[in-house]
Amino acid sequence: MLDVLEAGVEALRSNRGNVDPHGAGVVSPEELRAGITAWSLSASEIANALSVTRETVDDWLSGQAAIPSWVPITIRVIALLTPSARRKQQNGTAYHTKTKTETKRCHPFSRIEEL
Repeated sequence: MLDVLEAGVEALRSNRGNVDPHGAGVVSPEELRAGITAWSLSASEIANALSVTRETVDDWLSGQAAIPSWVPITIRVIALLTPSARRKQQNGTAYHTKTKTETKRCHPFSRIEEL
């Protein structure tokens, strides 16, 4: 699921919010709205998580723009996150928790010199 999420977000970022015609139009705005309600997410939270503008989400929900097929899957993954993981994701800290020294010293024996 995470691969689908990452691929979808990357595709969206590379298109600058434009819908890919190959995967678009598969999901109706009503289905997306029902999913958002069922998963207790807000449109702002979805826009932030998908790195799109709130207007893009509003366009999807109003039917003015086609919804890419990966969007409901991505939203479902976001809904499955724990509250703390969701907050980290919204704040942009979910993937930036390691410092540069922690990243460089990832081998189990790398700390021996410090001891």
